[in-house]
Amino acid sequence: MFKYLQNLAIVLALLPLLSFAQNTEFSIKGKSIGMTPEQACEGAEVEDHAAIRKIADQRKIIYKGNSCSVAIASIGGLSNPEPLKMFFWDGRLVRLAARVEDLDLAEAFTLGEGLSESYGRSFIKRNPPFTTDTWRKKGEKLELEITRISDHRRSAGIYLSDENEWARFQRSLAQVQSASKEIIRQAGKADILNR
Repeated sequence: MFKYLQNLAIVLALLPLLSFAQNTEFSIKGKSIGMTPEQACEGAEVEDHAAIRKIADQRKIIYKGNSCSVAIASIGGLSNPEPLKMFFWDGRLVRLAARVEDLDLAEAFTLGEGLSESYGRSFIKRNPPFTTDTWRKKGEKLELEITRISDHRRSAGIYLSDENEWARFQRSLAQVQSASKEIIRQAGKADILNR
C-alpha cells in the first residue's frame, strides 16, 4: 500500500512539473519549443559554438545553432536529474533533453504512466536495453527513453523536439563535423609533407 501511495504521489507530481495536459503544448519545466535563449536559459551562459561556427564559415556551411544547460532540482517528482540541456536553431528552442539516472522499476513505470495518462497511447519502440515511448503533436515530438541498467534499475531520458528544426540542426552539425575531419586529414597530409 505504501509503494502504491508513493507511486501515486510521483504521478501527481509529474503532471504539473512537466506541464503535460492534453489541451496544452508540450513543455518541460516550463520551457517549450520556440522560446528564445533569453527566455529559456534563465541567465545561464549560452554557448555560441564558436569552434563549430568557425569551421562552418570556412566551408560556407549554414550553422545557426547554440545551446545552454540549466540546473534543475527535480523532474516529474524525481530528484537529482542532470541539468536540462537546451539546443537552439536561429534563435529558437528546438530541443530539450532531461535525464534522470538510477531509477527503480516503479519510478520508471510511473514516469511512463504519467505521460500516457496525459497524452494517451504512445508509439512504443523496444530495442534492448532501450524502450522508447513517443508522442507527437503539431510538428513536435516528445520521447521518453527508458534504459535498462540492471534487473531492478533504470535510467530515463525525456526529450522534446521540433522535428523539422532539430533535423536541420543535426544535418548542419553533421556537415561541420565532416568538414572538420577533412580539415584534420588535410592538415595531417601537410604535416607529413613538411617532415
